[in-house]
Amino acid sequence: MTATTAAQVSLDQALELHRAGNLEAAGETYAALLEQDAGNHDASYGLGTVRMQQGDLETAKSLLERAVAEAPEIPEYHYNLGCVLEQLGQAFDAVEQFKVAYHGMPDSPAVLRALGKSLSGLQDFPAAIQAMEQALRIESPQHADVLAYADMLFLAHKPSEAMVQVRRARELGSTDPLGYFIEARCERLAGNHDRMREALNKAIDIRPGYGDAWQYLLEVTPDDELLSLASDCEGLAGDAATETRDKAKLGYVAGQAYERVGEFDDAAEQFHAANRRQREFAELRGKGYDAEAGERHLAWAESEFDGTGNTASTAPVETQPIFIVGMPRSGTTLIESILGELDGVTTGGESEALELVTSRYYRAGAKGQWPRVQELQPQHWDELAAAYWQAQLTPQARVTDKMPTNFRHIGMICRMFSSAPVIHMRRDPRDVAWSIYSRYFPPGHRYATDLEDIAHDYSLSLQLMEHFKSLHPE
Repeated sequence: MTATTAAQVSLDQALELHRAGNLEAAGETYAALLEQDAGNHDASYGLGTVRMQQGDLETAKSLLERAVAEAPEIPEYHYNLGCVLEQLGQAFDAVEQFKVAYHGMPDSPAVLRALGKSLSGLQDFPAAIQAMEQALRIESPQHADVLAYADMLFLAHKPSEAMVQVRRARELGSTDPLGYFIEARCERLAGNHDRMREALNKAIDIRPGYGDAWQYLLEVTPDDELLSLASDCEGLAGDAATETRDKAKLGYVAGQAYERVGEFDDAAEQFHAANRRQREFAELRGKGYDAEAGERHLAWAESEFDGTGNTASTAPVETQPIFIVGMPRSGTTLIESILGELDGVTTGGESEALELVTSRYYRAGAKGQWPRVQELQPQHWDELAAAYWQAQLTPQARVTDKMPTNFRHIGMICRMFSSAPVIHMRRDPRDVAWSIYSRYFPPGHRYATDLEDIAHDYSLSLQLMEHFKSLHPE
């Protein structure tokens, strides 16, 4: 038997084990084949897929990147690599891989759904909706896919269209509580609190530990029912049947309910437990707080934005946003509400547009496709400003952008929109810290589950703002 034939036999054995669900044995066979032939891209792909299924995402990423490098023409390799990158939170890289996979498999519903989900996460809703609609046209729609599409439409500020898809999913036989949760959010937007509560209760009847539904239910629960709600959430948070991702959310809801009725010891106990669960869950996924990374970012920002290079966008002042920045829970929502009462001001809420544009710029710069900040010319800043408006869900106008963490990008703001007001919110740090600690924050807010980490991140934010204020005192 030739070496080539032996390798094919080993690969066939690995594939058979893999299809049978024997991941351990399949992984061993793929690994043995790679030891004999390090350039075997089929084995790299197979072992990378096994590691992805086993949850070893970093190893999976390395193996799938090797497979892609060795055989870039195979779309399945790009698709699986995109799936790993998506799980690792590397959304931009995931979209790139899904786009390559799409060009090779334009009629694959799985690729289109993955591309749509990733684009939605980047708030590119027009492209995300187009991808999902194409996927739903190619094959008979499953109700889970229709609900995912409905959720996407809601996030794209299309509640009436979202409800059309919720009803469509129910016609297909869906009893998924997500449908009722989407309905509740739509009713909330319309101010129909009774219907909102009814939909939330239906979601909870189906999935008792549905943390997001309980969080919204807290908003419309009268004071005399709060202790009962707190007790229910506390019990569900400690129930082994409750999903891990919901346990922390339920703890925060219980704590907030206890806090509202003045049971502060019980509230604190629930907040401590919720943050511990959230922190452990994040650390298991490699998303714990990294104080040194924050300090490196501060040093990098002070070096990158050092006052040299004075070019800026030429955009007229009437099309420049009003940025409201600061730590979360510092009062940005209140100030936006006040500004929204002024004639000619549109409230835009927390937009991801600036984060998307700056991330794309830094990635392009790292690849040598764009100059460094100090070398950018007015036309570059005009392009970046145009990209911001393309990512915004509101039209070009005097619109507020109250994403608090935009303070990390003040240097970019002051060049992209040279006349844009930037309002920096300050509040007693103790109030900010406790307000963060007593609420659920998504994994991207890595500091949020520990009071010392919150204090450290708060300190870094102030140092960063002082640096930008020294450069742009106006």
